[in-house]
Amino acid sequence: MLKISIADNTNIDKVYALRNEVFVIEQQVDPTIERDERDKEATHIVATMDNLVVGCARLFWEDGAHIGRFAVAKEYRNKGVGRAICQYIIDLAKERNCHQVWLNAQLVSYDFYLKIGFTPVGDVFYEANMAHVKMVGALHPAMACK
Repeated sequence: MLKISIADNTNIDKVYALRNEVFVIEQQVDPTIERDERDKEATHIVATMDNLVVGCARLFWEDGAHIGRFAVAKEYRNKGVGRAICQYIIDLAKERNCHQVWLNAQLVSYDFYLKIGFTPVGDVFYEANMAHVKMVGALHPAMACK
């Protein structure tokens, strides 16, 4: 059974291991930019199934809920894990009366985010040598996060 929660000391190392697998090994992102100082201030979200970490994201409460480092293990993609993580984050953001959730989506994931209600904003840009676009999901008009 899939469980989404806020990561803690019992699973944060597994979150970092999944990020390394997806971003550094699979996508060839430089490991010196994948892990950064912002990890210390982030709320880390973890998806587990049968005690395995199968997905993760990090979250900042800035200009709404800012999602980053969103990753799903290769063998668990297209099985609802990513959608469940997004819904969990959206629910957290609504509890805090955020006006939006947003992220810088890799273009390879663009259709996924469109399907779950995100809208592209602005031009394509490059981060870690990959094309991205900012995408926003509106929650509560004109409200800031508590």
